[in-house]
Amino acid sequence: MSITVPETFKPSGGFVRPVVEEPVQAPAEDRTVTVPLHVGGFLTFECPKWCTASHSEDIERGIYNPSELSHDGAEASVELADFSGETTELLAASIRQYPFSSEENRPYMALLPHAGNGESMGYLTAAEVNETIDRIEAHLLVLRKMSAQLAEATAEHHRQVSGGRSGHWASLLADDVKTMPVGYLLEAFGARVVEGDGVEGLATMEPEGEGFVITLDRVLTQLMRETRVRRLLLQQIGGRR
Repeated sequence: MSITVPETFKPSGGFVRPVVEEPVQAPAEDRTVTVPLHVGGFLTFECPKWCTASHSEDIERGIYNPSELSHDGAEASVELADFSGETTELLAASIRQYPFSSEENRPYMALLPHAGNGESMGYLTAAEVNETIDRIEAHLLVLRKMSAQLAEATAEHHRQVSGGRSGHWASLLADDVKTMPVGYLLEAFGARVVEGDGVEGLATMEPEGEGFVITLDRVLTQLMRETRVRRLLLQQIGGRR
């Protein structure tokens, strides 16, 4: 029985069936897929576990050459919003493979600057992906440092516009209380911190003159203290964004 595919085609991980057979969708527990070839015959292959493509279009319309067939994994990306609220998906990545390609049939990672635009930054091996991750992590560390600088700069700006007066916290927003240095926030609220034992809820905040007194339980670590202080100050300003 002859196989109606190009003689130069060398399948990897699949085989071609004669045209007398009909293509069928594999059952859910079976990852075997059969698609018709426009040159005649059918291509049967096992879909890898990481592939999330249904191959329904390949099954319905068929393909001209086995080298066209691709496996596609789930896509991951970072979603960012601009000033208008419109979102953009960046650094979209997914595992892909052209299993019957005569040039490169190994799985690779496609990394796109913008999700959905089809322009890949490169076809990465696992080692290259790890190198890319290292560069991105280094960039994230820089961004974290810049974020801390931004919080300090915002606090300094608030000090300037408020005239540096203690207790001038009315113009602070929730984001300010979440990010500004705790030392400046205490200054802005005119708050002082004292320690105690058996403090209700581990932290309390009460009015004191024109400012406040914050009582923290001695059992709290430094990080927990800062977290409790920010929480109390957020409650004081209410839901302002």
